[in-house]
Amino acid sequence: MIADYSNKTVLIVDNSPVITRLIKNNMVEMGFGEDKLTMVNAGNQASMFLDLQQYDLVTTSIHLKALDGIDILKALRASSDEKTKNTPFIIISAERKEYFIEDLERLGSTHYLQKPFTKELLQQALCTVFYPDLVQASTTVEKTEEESPPSAPLATSSAPLNIDIKIINPFIESTVEAL
Repeated sequence: MIADYSNKTVLIVDNSPVITRLIKNNMVEMGFGEDKLTMVNAGNQASMFLDLQQYDLVTTSIHLKALDGIDILKALRASSDEKTKNTPFIIISAERKEYFIEDLERLGSTHYLQKPFTKELLQQALCTVFYPDLVQASTTVEKTEEESPPSAPLATSSAPLNIDIKIINPFIESTVEAL
């Protein structure tokens, strides 16, 4: 089964226009419809969009203007509408503290993606969110072949990353912007 993202609507939230563009471009390459992806750079903008439309997925960083990513997650999970309340939510952040990831899981984050990330890691996160059965089947095959335990949705990989040089400068710029 090949993942079909063409009709999925996504709200992409990051304080850096460079990072939102990077996420959007990667998603378009994976098959998302460009017209189905909404990009915003502040938490209050994200809140307004969430009041106007339901999304199949929200991706957000933590540190945003006006309203942070955790506040957006809490508001979504507190919704009285079941579909909105259960909207998949991916946190994309440079935070590395173990308790932070546990807090996100407790608050109802669907997945955690650590910056800087590769297109492949983003694709894996999206597949985990939208096609967990496909990921489970793949993990079972890998476990049988390699006898390795499956990774948890919020776990981060300790394997070295092969980061495309084109990503490094935008990541540095967005980090400086966030500070």
